[in-house]
Amino acid sequence: MLKLFLKENKTILVFDNVNDQSQIEDVVLMDDIFASNGSTLIATTRDLKIIKHCGKEVCIVNIEELDEESSMKLFITHSCGQENLPNEVVEVGKNIVRACNGLLLSLKVMGAFLRENKRLKCWE
Repeated sequence: MLKLFLKENKTILVFDNVNDQSQIEDVVLMDDIFASNGSTLIATTRDLKIIKHCGKEVCIVNIEELDEESSMKLFITHSCGQENLPNEVVEVGKNIVRACNGLLLSLKVMGAFLRENKRLKCWE
């Protein structure tokens, strides 16, 4: 059913945190993705060897991790929408930012998740 859909529709497939090319090919064969009418595969990975084996046009984008100060600003923007964290969650907020390790999407998601709830228990 997926193979038929890919052949008939222009699609974007996204695979996150791929450790082995089989993780993609267990879902759909690479030839089926690229044989369709302009479909695109986006895969995030820490191992570039995985991507190089697909044998098709590959565009590699290296995403740099944010430094601690920029990470904190981004997290605060998404969690509070202001310049500083409320005093009761400052320390927990710093721990969350460290755990996100400068990864943009993690900082945004965690901030947005905590935006509606400023209770310390929830943040912990």
